[in-house]
Amino acid sequence: MLIDQIFTAGAMRADHWRDFLALARKWQSGKVSQVDVAQGFSQLQAIETLHAYPGVKLLAALNAHLVAERKEAFVALAGRISFSIVAGYYKHDAREWDLNAEALANLGDVEQSEPAAGSRQPPLF
Repeated sequence: MLIDQIFTAGAMRADHWRDFLALARKWQSGKVSQVDVAQGFSQLQAIETLHAYPGVKLLAALNAHLVAERKEAFVALAGRISFSIVAGYYKHDAREWDLNAEALANLGDVEQSEPAAGSRQPPLF
């Protein structure tokens, strides 16, 4: 990795979330398939597991919306996470880390997963 790439890592992360949100919106409007979004989400998760935000809870909720094909809830949560990363709100507002009441209601019967006691967390950046 070159030195100039180190300084662009944050900008690249924001770009990835903006691109992912655009993909989610295309899914919502029927222009791409759920498989395309799932593939994009899988690629995004590979990087996001190294970051503290959005964390296990929000990523699990996003995945639950995707699996259940709740397009509106998926786009709403992806948009919230994307905007929080782009604007840096998660660094200053603890509420960005929580599922709001609307997101919880949209999850329905999906179990919210928390890391098991004693489970090892990956290093976070």
